[in-house]
Amino acid sequence: MGARGRWRRYVGGEDAEAPVNPGAVRGGLLVAAVVIAGVIIANAFPSGGAPSQVARTSPPSSPSSSPTQTPGTKPQGLHCGAPTGVRVAVENATGAVGLAADTAKVLQAAGYTNDATTDIGNAATDSTTTTVYFRGPDNKAVARCLKKKFFKTATVKALSPTAVAGTTPSIAAAVQAVVFLGSDYAAAHPVS
Repeated sequence: MGARGRWRRYVGGEDAEAPVNPGAVRGGLLVAAVVIAGVIIANAFPSGGAPSQVARTSPPSSPSSSPTQTPGTKPQGLHCGAPTGVRVAVENATGAVGLAADTAKVLQAAGYTNDATTDIGNAATDSTTTTVYFRGPDNKAVARCLKKKFFKTATVKALSPTAVAGTTPSIAAAVQAVVFLGSDYAAAHPVS
């Protein structure tokens, strides 16, 4: 019996001892392929077949926003976009005359906004360190971006009524972040 005859014997051809249905053979091959594909997919996603969680970002409330961390993920870096429309007040907490005005000009050139009559002034007390305050949790990323871009050694804090008490002029309600310039900043940025 030749090779062709042996094949017929197994698939139900003439002289076959136990006929085999060709549809059953195809079905068996299909089942085997599905099982193999399942093994490959299971090995591609070790967490049980489900893709891992991805950090999602909340819709920005201002031009700069910070990603929200989803449990089980690593925190993502701060992304500081264009600050168009972000209003910042600058307060001089040093004896360096003109420091707040000069710094406000630098921030304006970078795209931040401020009102020269209400958003540039003098703090009630002097400070050795620079602090960037944010008004409301939606503006925390604004403050962090200010620190990252301009005030590297500054502390970032939530704005409280006591933080701005006694500033001249008082801080406008529309201001999203307030920078209190300390002597650390004044030493590195002399007034021109």
